[in-house]
Amino acid sequence: MAHGDKLAGFELAGVDEVNHPAEARIEGDKVIILEQRGEDASAVYYAWAGFPIATLFNAEGLPASPFRAYDFPRCR
Repeated sequence: MAHGDKLAGFELAGVDEVNHPAEARIEGDKVIILEQRGEDASAVYYAWAGFPIATLFNAEGLPASPFRAYDFPRCR
C-alpha cells in the first residue's frame, strides 16, 4: 500500500547507469514502475538515497526496505 496520494522513492537507470526519478503505481499485489524516458531500464532503485521520501508499506503498515536491482554488464 502507499502512504499518501502516490508512491514515491523509485528511480530507474538505463545502460548509462544514470538514475532518474520514476513514477510507480500499485496494481493488485505488484508495483508497476513506469519508464517515461522511452528507453530500456537496466536498474531500479527504491528509497536508495540519503534521506528518501519512501511511501511503500505492507499490509501490516510496515515500511518496505530500500532495495536495488540491476543488470549492468560490469556487475555480472
